[in-house]
Amino acid sequence: MAVEAYVSIEPEIGKAGDVTWDVHKVEGMKSADIVTASYSVIAVIEAADFDALAGLMKEVHSAAGICNTTTRRNRTNPRKGIESGLASS
Repeated sequence: MAVEAYVSIEPEIGKAGDVTWDVHKVEGMKSADIVTASYSVIAVIEAADFDALAGLMKEVHSAAGICNTTTRRNRTNPRKGIESGLASS
């Protein structure tokens, strides 16, 4: 099953545009946008599995001008709703 994740990226001052452009070129990148927050770039990436996601994240980290990133897995599946691994109430 494909894995989708949100990547919050903190670029160096004045580098948000360059970082967004470079990150957008990474295979599997669905979107990369500049936003107004402490992490100035938000990206959505998709990979075949967690190992592939880790490899793609190495590519993201290699982009010049990145100070820090935080990655959060998207646990919703538009075809099935919330994944079955989550507790239900």
